Amino acid sequence: MLSKLPFLHISLKYKFLIMFAVLVTLPTIGFGMYIYHKMDQSFQAQTVESTKGTVDKIEGNLTSIIEDMENVSLYTIYNEDFRNFMMTPESKINDLSAQQSLENIKGYLTFQLMSKDYISSFYLKGEGGNVVEMGDPVSGDESKWDRLASKKEGGIVWSDAYELSKGIDGRVNVISLSRVINDFNNIKHPIGFMRIRLNVSELKKLIQIPALQRQGTVFLMSQAGDVMIQGNKSEAFSDSDLQQLQQTILKDNQVNFNYKAQGHHYLAVSKKVKGIDWYLVALVSKNKIDQSLIHIRELMRDTFIILILLGLIALVGYYFSDIRRIIALTHSTKQLEQKDFSVHVPVVVKDEIGKLGIRFNHMVETIQNHINQEYKLKIRQKESELKALQSQIDPHFLYNTLDMIRWKARLEQAPETSHLIERLSRIFRNSLRGSALYIHLEDECTFVKSYLDLQNQRMGGSLTYHVTVDQSIHDVYIMKQIIQPLVENSIKHGFENQQAEKVIDIRCYPVGHTLYIDVMDNGMGMNKDLFLEKVASNEGHALKNLQDRLVLAFGPEYGLKWLKMDQQGTWLQLQMPLLTQPSEIQSLYKGAGDMNDENDHSG
Repeated sequence: MLSKLPFLHISLKYKFLIMFAVLVTLPTIGFGMYIYHKMDQSFQAQTVESTKGTVDKIEGNLTSIIEDMENVSLYTIYNEDFRNFMMTPESKINDLSAQQSLENIKGYLTFQLMSKDYISSFYLKGEGGNVVEMGDPVSGDESKWDRLASKKEGGIVWSDAYELSKGIDGRVNVISLSRVINDFNNIKHPIGFMRIRLNVSELKKLIQIPALQRQGTVFLMSQAGDVMIQGNKSEAFSDSDLQQLQQTILKDNQVNFNYKAQGHHYLAVSKKVKGIDWYLVALVSKNKIDQSLIHIRELMRDTFIILILLGLIALVGYYFSDIRRIIALTHSTKQLEQKDFSVHVPVVVKDEIGKLGIRFNHMVETIQNHINQEYKLKIRQKESELKALQSQIDPHFLYNTLDMIRWKARLEQAPETSHLIERLSRIFRNSLRGSALYIHLEDECTFVKSYLDLQNQRMGGSLTYHVTVDQSIHDVYIMKQIIQPLVENSIKHGFENQQAEKVIDIRCYPVGHTLYIDVMDNGMGMNKDLFLEKVASNEGHALKNLQDRLVLAFGPEYGLKWLKMDQQGTWLQLQMPLLTQPSEIQSLYKGAGDMNDENDHSG
């Protein structure tokens, strides 16, 4: 099953290259990519967790500020000085008690301004028209927040970021807390108004975390999607980008998500500020995360290059130390296949491959000695055996005698006798045709027909025969007297004691480069076991001699075969190479000195 795999049949050097690529290069690349992917995932997860912690810290700071400012506004409701100030008519503001309350209020607000840098200013107005403003001198349109505070009727209103004029020509961005102050004893009765403005620039410091600033930015967004504070202005976002971000946070309720803006990819972490409709959003650039991994990529690249170089060095070393010697040994065996017995494998190292080369050289020397000492002798012996097997009928004098008798029978007006003697004479003429071992198939068939005609006369005309030869093979060469022993075997053993009509059918035809000759009879039959016994017999049986001739001449893949008949009888088949030229006969005996003459083979 494994032998069918194409990989197993390619050259050893290519096989090693493929194995190096499959088992070293590709796994190294794949493992490196897997490690890098896992590290990237881990780094992103760590970044998200770190960003969450940063956002939680910022949210805690903002919550603390919001609670402080709301407590300051709540203090104005319960503090007696604030209530007295706001409820005192403007005409009595210079009264001692009113002035005392005003001093206490200013002291409290001054303390708040001094202790909290992010407070820009305070604005306090009583129902009697008294006003206190402390902090940065600012002016601008804040009516929007006044109306919202009025509608809240004492509830706290936190504004978005907005811009005010500061001093003569200055500008300041603030976020304000506004609320109506109601009477403590009658919560439906407003006694004043308070606004606390926070400086955006100071609040921005709370969200400018250096580690986070290097990789992205932080937003403080209102529920409407307006950016109130942005920590890193280098990251610019369009209105559509911010709307998409707002939708993802508010409508899809996403806390951790991937975000794309201006062609850049970000890891986003959002959190709602406790107690207010503000949202903290931290965006970390994936490009900057990748940049932080660049040294890891470089390390992996260098490691990969080193591994590949080491692998290539090992590959080259293995090629020159082992594979090249195996390839050289393969080329030497191919030369040996082409009968080049001068081939020699150089042996430098006596490892397993070196020992194989030594044994190969020894094998070549052995084959060379065998050829020089035994080959020609065995060829001549083989030719002698072939001649000996054929020389069973060699009475030369009988041929001359029969020829004389044939002419005498003609003179005595005995044509039938003359015809029979002529048939017999042809048989002897074929037997005496020089030393030729091979004749044309057509001549062999003529010889067999003469033999069968004589046997038919001997058997009283009870023998019928058919000889069929394919038109394309009349002139091919076959061994002389190769068919007659099979015909004789049918007559002698197959038709013994048979009274019915005796039939012999001979068919000659080619299949590929092989000549097939079938000899079939309707005699008593011979089973396969008896056939094999006669072929293996050492008693000089005709079938044994015939098999030996074929095997000696053409090799064990040719010879005499037994085939099963559908009815009674015997079917024997001769198989031999299809020889169309005398040179093909000569090649069978190359090296035999007395077999080189074309006339000795082809007759």
